[in-house]
Amino acid sequence: MLALPFCIPRFGLKNVLLIGMAAWSLRYFLFSTPYFEAALAGLLLHGFCYTFLYVAAYMYAEKVAPAHLKASAQSMMVFLLLGVGQVLGGYSFGYMFTTHSPKHATMIVNVDENWDAMSNGFKFSESPFSAHVPTPQWSEDEDSIYKYLDLAAVANEWLDVEEAVNKWLGVEEKESTDRTVDLGKLLKALGETSLTPAALDKMQDSDLVQDGVKISKMVTCCGEGFTLDNAVTVSVQYNRSDLKDLGKAMAGGEADNFSLSRDQWLAAQSHNWTQIWRVPAIFIAACFVIFLLLGRNPKDNT
Repeated sequence: MLALPFCIPRFGLKNVLLIGMAAWSLRYFLFSTPYFEAALAGLLLHGFCYTFLYVAAYMYAEKVAPAHLKASAQSMMVFLLLGVGQVLGGYSFGYMFTTHSPKHATMIVNVDENWDAMSNGFKFSESPFSAHVPTPQWSEDEDSIYKYLDLAAVANEWLDVEEAVNKWLGVEEKESTDRTVDLGKLLKALGETSLTPAALDKMQDSDLVQDGVKISKMVTCCGEGFTLDNAVTVSVQYNRSDLKDLGKAMAGGEADNFSLSRDQWLAAQSHNWTQIWRVPAIFIAACFVIFLLLGRNPKDNT
């Protein structure tokens, strides 16, 4: 915003708008890549995007509109940019988000042992019941820069007065008894760097139990799912055979002797952000070209 008054006299309002369009397109292209540095650069472009396009667009409308229509032109810009544009953008993003949803964000496991607690002892069938649960996480090393993306957790860690007092008093903290499946930590303990059938065989069943898993979608014996009115929290025992099938599917479903890295594991559980961001980036790039060829530097219509 501070740069705008200096850029308009030097480059002209048309070129400022072109810079804003270019910044939006570049920002979305950066978000379409899987790199943290690119996403950070895209975030830093937000100021140029908003100021050099939104604010400059209002100024452009005020310059080109006749004196008696300036207020109407400003109202029209607000209606188009913050009204029609945002509504269409919301629907479009929802469609793209659903269309390019994760392929393996969840997996089906047997929860028959927990069913009595979930249904107060009532069963619809004697056959085992299954549920859709999140696939096990694969966290990064604790000293990774990615931990700072969770700003709330970092702030709480820094501001945890009780923890600081306990450290000063020499009071040992009680370790949490909740079990969490973290493939990254399990593989590191085994001296492995990738997930393979052999690595899964080395894991113990007790390593693959996770507490506090929320379940809302069930699967009946006939394969037809139903949704619970309220999500329930259970302990889940992940099956190594199911994890092998999942790993095989992530690897392409061909080789039984698959080998998955952390990036491949996370990619299979993520939306296809490349396509989600690339489409609006191309659309804005097209607008950039059209305005470059047909746009003009406005003069005051007073």
